[in-house]
Amino acid sequence: MMVAIVVRKIAASQTDGMNRNDVVGERLDETNVIEDSVTPDKQLALVTGASTGIGLELAKCTAEAGLRGCRQPLRGGSGRNLITGSIAGFMPGSFQAVYNASKAFLDSFSFALREELRDSGITVTCLMPGATETEFFRRADMMDTKVGIEKKDGARDVAKAGFDAMMRETPTWGRHEENKLQTAIANVTPNEMLARQHRKMAEPGSVKS
Repeated sequence: MMVAIVVRKIAASQTDGMNRNDVVGERLDETNVIEDSVTPDKQLALVTGASTGIGLELAKCTAEAGLRGCRQPLRGGSGRNLITGSIAGFMPGSFQAVYNASKAFLDSFSFALREELRDSGITVTCLMPGATETEFFRRADMMDTKVGIEKKDGARDVAKAGFDAMMRETPTWGRHEENKLQTAIANVTPNEMLARQHRKMAEPGSVKS
């Protein structure tokens, strides 16, 4: 499930040994609201992602940086947003059609929102990693697929690099030049061919072929 995670201001030294709920703080779908006051020494950051994997690591990065989360950072006229998209959003996802379609929305939404907020003091960065080592593939019953068993980037490394990109106010971030090449190729390749290629990676039993 994709959720926006609100993070309390926690010193880096306090995160050691804490469980997931301690570090993540509160989710936006809960009733508690963090006060909206914004002062120069309390920068805002809103990160989105699943409650585990990259999303959890992003929450930790935010807490370790001493940033505070807020439900409505626009009121303060400043803030940074990091949205977890994916290079998967650039291709039709055969056998994971809903996932790829949702990432296509987030990729597009990020660029549109960034343009709308230009000169407002609010920045938007879209994190677009490739396959990442999380519980996603096991939970999706994809351990018999090529993409499920291939070597992947660590969630912590991806989250930290994405967080740093957000702090630099970079529009997008992808971990490898290979990801950028895949995205460029996807932009000029017919969707039918992309869907066929994705089938080879994600079709159940593809690890045996």
